[in-house]
Amino acid sequence: AAAAAAEPSTACTCNTCGVAFSGGVDEQREHFRSDWHKLNVRLRARGATAVTASAFAGLKASRDDDDDDDDDDDDDDGGGG
Repeated sequence: AAAAAAEPSTACTCNTCGVAFSGGVDEQREHFRSDWHKLNVRLRARGATAVTASAFAGLKASRDDDDDDDDDDDDDDGGGG
C-alpha cells in the first residue's frame, strides 16, 4: 500500500505561542494583537521560551494585583494636608 501524501494544514496557528485556532483567521488575528502574543514574540527574539496561556494569565493577574496596591498608595483627597 502506498503512503498517502501529506496535505498542508489549513488550520490557523501561532507557532510562537504554540496554539491552534478553531475560530479561523479572525480568531488568529485577534490573538496576534494580544498582549500574550506580543510578550512571546519579545521572549523568542531574546532566545527565551514562550510562556503558556495559563502562565501569562498568572503574570497578568499578579501585575493587576500590584497595580491595585499602587492605586491604594496614590489616593489623594486634595486636602493639601
